[in-house]
Amino acid sequence: MLDSKSHIVVVGRTRSGKTWTAACLVELYLKQGRNVLILDWAGEYSCPLLPRFTPTFSWRLLRRDIAEVVSELVRAQSQTAGTWTFDSLQKCAEQSSTFQQLLDSLRTLEKRPYRDPGARAARIRLEMLKNLFVEGYVPPTTGIIDFSELPITSRKMALSLYLAQLLNMVLRRKLSDMVVVVEEAHNVPKPLLTQLLQQLAGYDVKLICVFQQYDPDYAQYNLIVHDLGPQAREVALRHALPPMVTQLKRGEAAVYHIESKRWRKVKVPRPRIIAILPKRLEEGKSEEEAEDLAIERASCAGAQPAESEQPGESGQRPTEQRPFIERRVVLRDPRIAP
Repeated sequence: MLDSKSHIVVVGRTRSGKTWTAACLVELYLKQGRNVLILDWAGEYSCPLLPRFTPTFSWRLLRRDIAEVVSELVRAQSQTAGTWTFDSLQKCAEQSSTFQQLLDSLRTLEKRPYRDPGARAARIRLEMLKNLFVEGYVPPTTGIIDFSELPITSRKMALSLYLAQLLNMVLRRKLSDMVVVVEEAHNVPKPLLTQLLQQLAGYDVKLICVFQQYDPDYAQYNLIVHDLGPQAREVALRHALPPMVTQLKRGEAAVYHIESKRWRKVKVPRPRIIAILPKRLEEGKSEEEAEDLAIERASCAGAQPAESEQPGESGQRPTEQRPFIERRVVLRDPRIAP
């Protein structure tokens, strides 16, 4: 499976061992000398061989794709709002040479006489990432990109934008021979993720996508299936999975190798050099509650007349983060100009 050109999809319920499996795969690829990039959704990964960075976005690389990515995230909540968002954001992006100009154009459209709801939806979400955008190019890097400091809503958008940025790097021939781990891949819009899976393999970039639920659309790739929870038997019957899928304990997995077309039951060992840390979410809230709260706070901030109170302009995060038990240094890539 390590030498297979096909991507790897890891599936399982919460606390079934998915992250352990992804970490073990990363260790094996590091031993082979491969370049590894981990998109760490919840701040779980820690490895002395992989430096940790905050995500950084290039306006030049994302200018043509930002409307599609943001509108897909909005469309998940409302089909009509997603269409409005795409139209408004696409028009403003074409006329903006910088990310700040984009925000200013969106803010103009959402005020009288336009009252554009699509522009408002886009501006509220993008303004959360204002401090992470640079105007020039962002060079490829290896290590751990930590998204856990971001609120849930902007975290989904940041992960999707970062993947779109990676795809543009690959298409520009600036990135190859790399393994990319995408934790909580269900937060990425399916059209974008499908496009990544279809295009990246041809450029020697391998994805390891971690999901919580089985999706038959990804059965064409190498599969590592952990305990699927109470619905395991139903999923196995519906999608013709082998009986071993219904009998997995924590730390066990059913592995399907796409080239040999064979299933095999394995025991996943504990990672040796990668430490798996507790997930970082907003204090006392589920992902859904934290997402709703982040949107509400950003919306209220956007309604204030004082420009200094806009999200991102005061230098303060839209939501407060819970202090973590381990002190960690999160750096920007030193090759990127501030």
